[in-house]
Amino acid sequence: MVSQRVDSVLLEDETWERVNVATGGAAAPCFQCGVCTAICPWGLVKNETINFRKMIRGAQLGLPGWSEDIWLCTTCQWCESRCPHEVDITKVITGLRRLAWKEREVPHGLPTLLWDVYFDGNTLGRPPSERPLWTKGITVKEFSPKDDVLLYLGDDAAYDRRIQKVARALVSLLEAAGVTFGTLGEREPTCGDAVRALGHEEYLAEIIDTNARLF
Repeated sequence: MVSQRVDSVLLEDETWERVNVATGGAAAPCFQCGVCTAICPWGLVKNETINFRKMIRGAQLGLPGWSEDIWLCTTCQWCESRCPHEVDITKVITGLRRLAWKEREVPHGLPTLLWDVYFDGNTLGRPPSERPLWTKGITVKEFSPKDDVLLYLGDDAAYDRRIQKVARALVSLLEAAGVTFGTLGEREPTCGDAVRALGHEEYLAEIIDTNARLF
């Protein structure tokens, strides 16, 4: 006779409720076909796939598992476009991220990223004084209420040399069109998209409130 050991897990109603509330019950329609896992483009970046099927099943059962896959997903929504049951997979992922912060189950290093945003106003850990450096060689004035457009760049266009070319090209287009514009220079805040993607909703609410008052 061959004996087999069957591992068991304890399903807790309270944990299930927290997961269900965090994800808005979005995992419920999933019937585990595996299309999401099979077509995820993450496999083109690394020779592995993100196991969405496992994460969604965990959300259905109230067993989040806190897999690294939760943070690898870029929420591109490609999986949703092919899901036969139209499961809101992005809602499941972002909900699990929000819950991970509350449960203190986030990977080492992510809190540091949030502190960079808090102290420097961007996700790259660069000082605000460097934000206007993308304008080197061209003339871009500070925004005035009389201007037609407030040119808001965001972190990447301000600090990433590769994307700075796009910002300069946009300036050329605005000038050619006769549009008056200006920027906030060092006062320009982060848009908060990285904080949103990480699922820290409390800090995101603060950023949104600050930006709403500024703009």
